[in-house]
Amino acid sequence: AARGVRRDEGQGAFELRETKERLEIVYQENGVLTEQVRSMAEELARLRDERGAHVEEHMALVRQVGGLRQEMGQAEEAVMRAYDARDLARSELHRAGADLVEAQEHTQAAMAIATRHADERDAALASAAEAQRALES
Repeated sequence: AARGVRRDEGQGAFELRETKERLEIVYQENGVLTEQVRSMAEELARLRDERGAHVEEHMALVRQVGGLRQEMGQAEEAVMRAYDARDLARSELHRAGADLVEAQEHTQAAMAIATRHADERDAALASAAEAQRALES
């Protein structure tokens, strides 16, 4: 009977040792898993920070694009005003050209009248001078 108890104690010691070894393996695995979880948590935090930075960068780009669109709209309006001003200037230039041609025609007509009057005056003066000489002789 004593042998049976020793055998049971020997078997119990073996099972205890085996359980301790298994427990040690579980502790080691737990340590590895804990390190992996910590590492993954750090990576997750880094990725969240990176994503946050990308979101901020994206929002900055969206604001920049909005500003550029507004500037483009203003530039397009300025171009349209410039086209309108150009068209008005062309119209005024054509009108001024027509006025100049008309003024030149009036000037030529006035010069022709002035020349005719000068010729008539010169003829009248010559005629008066000839009449004077005829009276004096």
